[in-house]
Amino acid sequence: MIRSACCFVTLVSSVAAGSAGVAGFTAVQPELFSAPHALSNAFADFDGDGELDLAVSFESGAIHLYRNDASTFTEVGAKRGLPTESFFAH
Repeated sequence: MIRSACCFVTLVSSVAAGSAGVAGFTAVQPELFSAPHALSNAFADFDGDGELDLAVSFESGAIHLYRNDASTFTEVGAKRGLPTESFFAH
């Protein structure tokens, strides 16, 4: 099964009214959250700024950490030493 971090971020952060006044979902930063094969996701305020940040693990062993800056997410896992590529031998 292929999963994407996009579906989890969209679910929690972007419920919006549609054109007919019907609630719907709007993709949030799809260029950042479109990586396939996401597994576990966790929201926590890792930097203590009062905003929930997002950690996503992938089948490859990579872990992406997204800092939430006023509802704009920035990938910061590599700077913090998290694995960003597969730990399996190629």
